[in-house]
Amino acid sequence: MNNTVKKLTIVLLALTPIMVVFAFAQRDGHSMINRSHHFNKGEIMMQGLPDLTDEQKEKIKELRLGLMKEALPIRNQIAENWAKLKTISTADPVDMKAIDKLIDENSILQASLKKEKAANHQEVRKLLTDDQRIIFDSRAGNGDRFGRGKFMKSNGRRGRHGDRKYFEGKSQN
Repeated sequence: MNNTVKKLTIVLLALTPIMVVFAFAQRDGHSMINRSHHFNKGEIMMQGLPDLTDEQKEKIKELRLGLMKEALPIRNQIAENWAKLKTISTADPVDMKAIDKLIDENSILQASLKKEKAANHQEVRKLLTDDQRIIFDSRAGNGDRFGRGKFMKSNGRRGRHGDRKYFEGKSQN
């Protein structure tokens, strides 16, 4: 009996690291590979659309890259403002006017980013046939559009760190 317990203990200790790896890889019932959609949204967006022509694919890719190019400096500015906000909100004395100004500026930047995304979405819609548009529209809001997504947790965060807002300096709490 003692020998069996020892063997079982050794087997369990050997399997523990493997089980931990699988537990992290399958968090929330979604594999980590599936979570990579955040980085390949454009390709995934096009995958289920029937009969996309090469021309449509190329134009959609151009639109997506154009949006990324326009969004990058806005996102960088938002992140920079949140860093400044963190710095000035912990200073002594606190400058509430400067805090208010940064919050207002970020609100304007975030609104402009959402408007750019909405305009891009409409440009993609214009490229599609009626059948493709129906499928495309039925997916609206299932991706990362306006911060909602199929991997969204009930506490408003995605994955380990939350949505992009985490990287823009918003609290993880």
